[in-house]
Amino acid sequence: MNKDDNIYLCVDDNIYLYVCIYIHLYTYRLDEDGFEASTEVLKEKLGELTTVGDAAFYRMKQALDRPEAIKKARAVVRIAEESVQNLTKKMSWLNESHTQIVTNKTDQFTEWLDNMTKQQEENPPHEDPVVSVEDDRMCSL
Repeated sequence: MNKDDNIYLCVDDNIYLYVCIYIHLYTYRLDEDGFEASTEVLKEKLGELTTVGDAAFYRMKQALDRPEAIKKARAVVRIAEESVQNLTKKMSWLNESHTQIVTNKTDQFTEWLDNMTKQQEENPPHEDPVVSVEDDRMCSL
């Protein structure tokens, strides 16, 4: 691993160093045990590595996927708002009370997304994300 890797963006220096040491140590231990190692020993070593690495890789994946998810969410809101405007032009009998449900929902979602984006920007990259890309509110659009 080198500092150009995407994982470095999502961990602090201590965790990065810890992961590097573990990978080096366990690569050596795997080489040391060679083909003679039992399945239990290999599972134990893998478990120790994944305990440290899984959280870092999760944060890395979230950091890489988040910009596209936010972009898509904003595009869906924009399409919904444009659709409401087009409907009111085509169907003159529609008034604000008819479209209020949609506009309220898009306004609430936009406000929530803005708040989450701001909080995420203030959140250190080595901390868990404020909101995940898989959050129900992001996926339900």
